[in-house]
Amino acid sequence: MSLDRLRAMMPSSAHRGEPIDWAAAELAHGPFPSDYREFVDTYGAGSIDGLLGIGHPLVISEPGVVPIDVAEETDDARLHFARVRTGLPDEVADASALRGWGDTAGADTLAWIAVDPDPDRWPVVVWSRSKGEWLVQGSGMADFLVGLLAGELAQCPLSDLSLWGRPEQEYIPWWEER
Repeated sequence: MSLDRLRAMMPSSAHRGEPIDWAAAELAHGPFPSDYREFVDTYGAGSIDGLLGIGHPLVISEPGVVPIDVAEETDDARLHFARVRTGLPDEVADASALRGWGDTAGADTLAWIAVDPDPDRWPVVVWSRSKGEWLVQGSGMADFLVGLLAGELAQCPLSDLSLWGRPEQEYIPWWEER
């Protein structure tokens, strides 16, 4: 299972997830894939070595550093869709098919193509700033992260190679990034 491989790459013993009101999150945004939910329950929202951010399922309004959130990432994905559709499959007929979940230090946006009624079947798609196009990954979030860190994807879809093929990473929950 991909989450087991991620735990081996980024041990979570020092990091605990945070309690998420998933009912409130789903009321605000709709359903989430189970691997995303399990990831956030295990690690919390935050970043992989400050290079790839995983959005929080709820908007947090606190003084100081707050995590990126899925609403912000969804807005970014939809803005990119309005400008460029290159690389997206025909089933992505409008921007509402995109649900953002993360970003990178290279200004890439990470999203799901959310057209299937089953969120566990949503493939990851990357808006690659450097390539100026969408790159469909064909897997869920956990599989995508494992493939990226292990260098097992067909190509690195990100605008920089900092995480490509580097499986030993530190996960930094948002509350430790303050």
